[in-house]
Amino acid sequence: MLDNATPASIIITLVTGIPLLILIPLSAYNIYQMKGWHIYYRIACFSLMIGLSMHTFCITLNDIFLLNGINKRISSDYYVLRSIYMINSFLSLRSPGLIRIGIWTFVIERLVATKFRKNYEKKKNWFIVGILLLAPFFYVSCLAIVNIFFPAFDVYYFNFCIVVDVLILVIGIYLYYVNRKLKINVSNNTNVLLSEKFQINENIRLIKLMLPLIVLFVGINLVFNVFLVYIKLTFIHEDDVLAINELLLFIAYTGFLIDLHIVLKKIRKGKVTKMVESKKKESTVSLNTAEKNVRMVKSNPTAGNIKIYDSTGANIPTNYDQKSYFEMFARAW
Repeated sequence: MLDNATPASIIITLVTGIPLLILIPLSAYNIYQMKGWHIYYRIACFSLMIGLSMHTFCITLNDIFLLNGINKRISSDYYVLRSIYMINSFLSLRSPGLIRIGIWTFVIERLVATKFRKNYEKKKNWFIVGILLLAPFFYVSCLAIVNIFFPAFDVYYFNFCIVVDVLILVIGIYLYYVNRKLKINVSNNTNVLLSEKFQINENIRLIKLMLPLIVLFVGINLVFNVFLVYIKLTFIHEDDVLAINELLLFIAYTGFLIDLHIVLKKIRKGKVTKMVESKKKESTVSLNTAEKNVRMVKSNPTAGNIKIYDSTGANIPTNYDQKSYFEMFARAW
């Protein structure tokens, strides 16, 4: 992939992709910290992070190979190195599909959350968690098998991507619209459970969080796939078009991940602030209650005299120290 691209386009793509190798693990850690999110949504986000990391790593490694001219110097004698280069070249071209399947995972998860909004927060199945997490790897395996047995699939691969991207965009926008409409309908409806209202609001927030990436990823890929399939550009090589595509995708990923980091940081900061304010409020209430109790004791210092009598009816003195008192109490009985 990009074998015939100009060195300038390769260098620019490489420089743009390197920061993502730091931002992606940071974003994955931030998502892990969001314990309040549903487990299915968090796993869908992790699948997306896997796709982003694979795409970035493969393109970066491919750019390094190309800049060092390894693709031209490798002969059949260097079987291992040649195999690594060929596998990485295949993954570089197909790795955007990992992000595509990650977005699909997110879209399907939110569709299910919208459908079963009344009790979705209670649903948890580790088998489904495993499927969501392994979906990107399953996708790559299927592509590799199809590529081996049906080499002609390469001709239709970009057409396939166009269809899938359009479906993703339509369903993503539809999800946001449906949940906004549901929010309006249930906002003043007292018969709707609070859990359902919470799930609708949560759907809107989480869809809005991922919608920028969906729009940017789908928009960029649609434009470039249309150019690659239906419009033949004579003034620029196809590999340079792919390099520009990767460059714009890396810029989109960077912008999305920075925005995600800022949003999640604000959410966590807001939760900490609320916890501190709640603790302060509890402390204030406790102090006020204690002061009231002290004032009540002071205002009524003689609450009553307590007397203890033995079996003969004699009064047992209570003005002893602790040891003497219990000795006297034992003798009395």
